[in-house]
Amino acid sequence: MRVCVVGCGVVGSFLSLFLKERGVDVTAISRRRRYPRIGLIQSIMQKHPADIYAARRTRELYLEISRRYNIDDVLTYVRSYTVVRKEKEEHVDKLVEQWKKNGVSIEKLERDSLKEIPFKHYEDEIIYLCTNDTIVRIDKLIDKIWNIVNVKKHNVEIKGSIENVKIYVDGRELKKKFDKIVICCGSWTRSLLRKVGITLPLLPYKCQAGLFALSTRDSNYILYDYVNKTYVRPCGELSKLRIGREKLMVAGNGNTPPMEPEEKAEVEPWFADEIIPKLRRRFEKVRYLKGSAGFCDTTPDARPIIASFGSLIAVSGFDGYGAEIGPAVAEIACKVILDEPLNELERSFLVDRFGTGVEASSLPEVEAHEL
Repeated sequence: MRVCVVGCGVVGSFLSLFLKERGVDVTAISRRRRYPRIGLIQSIMQKHPADIYAARRTRELYLEISRRYNIDDVLTYVRSYTVVRKEKEEHVDKLVEQWKKNGVSIEKLERDSLKEIPFKHYEDEIIYLCTNDTIVRIDKLIDKIWNIVNVKKHNVEIKGSIENVKIYVDGRELKKKFDKIVICCGSWTRSLLRKVGITLPLLPYKCQAGLFALSTRDSNYILYDYVNKTYVRPCGELSKLRIGREKLMVAGNGNTPPMEPEEKAEVEPWFADEIIPKLRRRFEKVRYLKGSAGFCDTTPDARPIIASFGSLIAVSGFDGYGAEIGPAVAEIACKVILDEPLNELERSFLVDRFGTGVEASSLPEVEAHEL
């Protein structure tokens, strides 16, 4: 079997590797390789049962692949704090039971333990402490996979129709014939598919984060702040540095309105003004140093889709949490390509759950991994 994978971010890279390991003739093409050298969150603490399943499997895959190809220090275990309002306690307690069954070490903190927390908290809040959350060095994995698969760097377009998809590389038609063509281009997937008359419930948007100096005695933790709708996480080796009495951490707070992706994403001018007051509810001192932005895409339920149209397959809509569940979804997509059976949780990632002709017109109110 010959398969062309267009777009080698997290999902496309792992899918290309899985296909190659299964003996498939893979041609992998991507415009660029760009991943932060400070690691990304990889948490099993998801909300949907299939996402919990995929996050657990993704962690297994990270460990398996790092051992198989001798990649050092891929996962770093850190503690994380989940902060919710008291009215959410019963809801989160039910999720905690599911998380524990999937290997998460997490407990609700009692009053005596709260004085050890490295950020401000309030009477109307419940705080859960997880001691085995992880940061994944996705850049190390992607670098290795690109070398194994021999990913080619080119600009790609698809033209024609569903029945006759043609691939153009840097403006020239690729003459090699493929049994399957897989589009894994993130925020660009929607516009690529429209060139061959395919409409899917995908919506691109800009995602933003910033590097901040925060007054916290410790920076080796993740904060999921569902009260202020922000997150804070370590920033690799930079987290060991200080600026005055503050430590460096990465923080973000949601997304922009829907927009088509651009070649270069710029941080919106209002980003710092919006997030700084939220962070000040947790930290006495907050200094914004610089920001970064990129583009993601999502679906009406904020969960990814695998869509098949004969020889053309699309895998997209990860809503910014590709590093958390992407490799497991790539493994499911590999089964779809090879026409292997799926279990019930795996089938929940198929686009069939939306029916036919569904389009996305607005971002979901709550992301799939938000409580």
